[in-house]
Amino acid sequence: AWDKQSELLLELVKLTTTDLNKSERQKLMCAITLDAHNRDVQERLVKEQVVSPEAFQWQSMLKAYWTEEDG
Repeated sequence: AWDKQSELLLELVKLTTTDLNKSERQKLMCAITLDAHNRDVQERLVKEQVVSPEAFQWQSMLKAYWTEEDG
């Protein structure tokens, strides 16, 4: 799965050398950024041997906000 993910990311990078309009290029660059970030996060979790969703390393990746409701 790791190799396939890397191959797909490289294919996205190769697309940047093709003739794209501004909107297509922006979408492609956004996809590359997200995929590269996800790859880096997964690599770090594997290296740190995170196996539980309760692990701090995993939970630190989550984006959540706590709001107190009145009443």
